[in-house]
Amino acid sequence: MKLFRLITLTAGVALAACSEPLPKGPAKSVKSYPNAADRYARLLRRQLSDSDPVDLQQELSCEQWRLSQALGVDDALLRVAAVRDTVLAAPDARAAHARVQRMVAGRSYEVGGALCDSLNVIADREDPIVKVDTTRPRRDSTH
Repeated sequence: MKLFRLITLTAGVALAACSEPLPKGPAKSVKSYPNAADRYARLLRRQLSDSDPVDLQQELSCEQWRLSQALGVDDALLRVAAVRDTVLAAPDARAAHARVQRMVAGRSYEVGGALCDSLNVIADREDPIVKVDTTRPRRDSTH
């Protein structure tokens, strides 16, 4: 089963990398997991300004795997695309991203293996993907 998930995510990542169309519609997980892609966004922003962004690409690959495990492949792809659209909206961010892409071109990164397992244990501890209970009304914290 784990191998099937690895193959599914790898296929999803490959499709996204080849500019294939994303799954249709909005990500269904946004309401239940509103902050799920925050770590991915922070890593991507950090990569754009890092003097050696190559290692961060591995972390981004593992974070995308972690998102797919929590949200499903389609929602993970949609959430990553939304983050990329937001983070790379400014021309200077797109220029930095082009620089990073030249640096990581031709390299391969592990997705869903032992390295990602280790990195994602740390990510789960530092920044867990937490489901928000949308059935209960929020309490007023001022009382």
